[in-house]
Amino acid sequence: MRIITGLNAPWVGGTRIHVLSLLEGLQKRGHDITFITDRDVMENEMKSKGINFRYRVQDLLPMLELMLDVSQEFSADIIHAHPSSSILESFFLAELIKVPFVVTMHGEYSMCFQKTRLGKAISNSVFAVIAVSENVKRFLIKKTSLIEDKVIVIPNGINTQEFKPKGADPALMGEYGIGKDETVLLYAGRLDHDKEYAIISTVKMVEALVKKGVKVKCIFAGTGSMQSLLQDYAQVLPVNIIGFSSKMNQVLAIAHVVIGAGRSALEAMAMGKPVMAMGRGGFLGVVSGDNWGEGKRTNFGDHGVLPLEEVSNMTGSLLELLEKDLDREGKYLRDLVVRDFSLEMVVKQVEELYFNAFSRL
Repeated sequence: MRIITGLNAPWVGGTRIHVLSLLEGLQKRGHDITFITDRDVMENEMKSKGINFRYRVQDLLPMLELMLDVSQEFSADIIHAHPSSSILESFFLAELIKVPFVVTMHGEYSMCFQKTRLGKAISNSVFAVIAVSENVKRFLIKKTSLIEDKVIVIPNGINTQEFKPKGADPALMGEYGIGKDETVLLYAGRLDHDKEYAIISTVKMVEALVKKGVKVKCIFAGTGSMQSLLQDYAQVLPVNIIGFSSKMNQVLAIAHVVIGAGRSALEAMAMGKPVMAMGRGGFLGVVSGDNWGEGKRTNFGDHGVLPLEEVSNMTGSLLELLEKDLDREGKYLRDLVVRDFSLEMVVKQVEELYFNAFSRL
């Protein structure tokens, strides 16, 4: 199939990384892709994956002109939109060229599907809306004009061959100033204010561990508006902010425990790393078989409303985890990720959705 995919999110985050992984997986299954997205965001990664991409332009009418040009060159069979304004643009393009369009909603927001005349028109026109978790589906059904039959859950897919257990690179440990006997915590994710609870809680846990005499180093992997604040903490605590890394599997390999939510948590577990999950939705806790179902529903701390745990309790849970066999804990989590979140499985589910949409033209 010939697929136009749109994404308007001019930053590096789990949404963009998921979209690139999905497109790579679809290409490997023989589909042709044109990706319309923001300038100067992960261009090297798109090129390395062989993804054909075009840059977005400013304002709605020029964007529609661009998308019409692409559709005429490309003879698209289907359009797949990811937030934000790509949804509106894809709706208009689908109406103009008479092809089906689908949308993936990566979080709990109603954009373009509000209970307005336009929102209802888009909701009626879209073939299906993919929700990346059960909580996102519940939100969409309750808060938007979408009907339940149009909302399906397909999670973010993880490339479990790229993200698999591997040994730590001594050179990378040296680069980050990690000593042989230090416990390495890794916070993985955007460093923006919507994740402030998780970010500041992580810093406070590091502070508590230092006071207890634990030799610890905390790496923050990500970019965002809270970087400058973290730099201040790095002056007085064993904290290192490394920014975005295109080789996240190598960064994950040096960690003993990973703190994060959503895709970051899943990639870490695929690497066989124990995870303390928390994010925009609150605190899930140390991931285990007991809270795996809740983790899936909340995208491991990013969706829904979870408790806001006290830092002292978090620190206690972390210390208990460090007393366990971390390799054994991590292997169990990897097996769950392979079962429920493998990229191959997700690509096949999305592909089936495309074929269903195309067959009903």
